[in-house]
Amino acid sequence: MLSLIGDRMNNDRREFRYQEDKSSWHMAIYSYGNPTEHSDGRLGQQPAWLQLILDVAKVGGHFPLMRDGPPDHLLWAKIDDDNNLLEITFP
Repeated sequence: MLSLIGDRMNNDRREFRYQEDKSSWHMAIYSYGNPTEHSDGRLGQQPAWLQLILDVAKVGGHFPLMRDGPPDHLLWAKIDDDNNLLEITFP
């Protein structure tokens, strides 16, 4: 279940950068500005927690096609330690 946890938004420092190109995706998670984890794969094979965040971003209009890509799509978001969405920071 995806939950937005507004009261923890200011306390968390984890953020991720997610991008899609034609048939693949890449993600880097940052903690206090330092990269701590990298993941990638083919589209449709994202982890369930990430797919939930992408669904929210798409419905909310935060996952548009980039005009000057690649990447084709780009998303920055803050997450808590359990990978729950806290805030979409770009676009």
